[in-house]
Amino acid sequence: MPSAGSSWALWARSLATHTVTPPLNWRGRQPPPGYMPRAEPITEEHIGKTFLVHSGKEHKRVKVTAQMVMHKFGEFVLTRKRPKKAEKPVQQKKK
Repeated sequence: MPSAGSSWALWARSLATHTVTPPLNWRGRQPPPGYMPRAEPITEEHIGKTFLVHSGKEHKRVKVTAQMVMHKFGEFVLTRKRPKKAEKPVQQKKK
């Protein structure tokens, strides 16, 4: 169990007071409503709400549950597609 003065406890405490700052590359526009950066930690205040998180190509919806607290939004949005499996050729039955 970490002590009250350990670096982990200080880090975890700093997450609770973290504020959202949108990136500067919005070119003067407002970010989409509900936008959250991938590096933003999930707190108790976010539970039950839906946010938009960028996957590198598009914004994906993330609905926050209690199990997601103390993780980051980027952990729940995939950035790569799964490779498609090659389909096996259908063989005709022998009579």
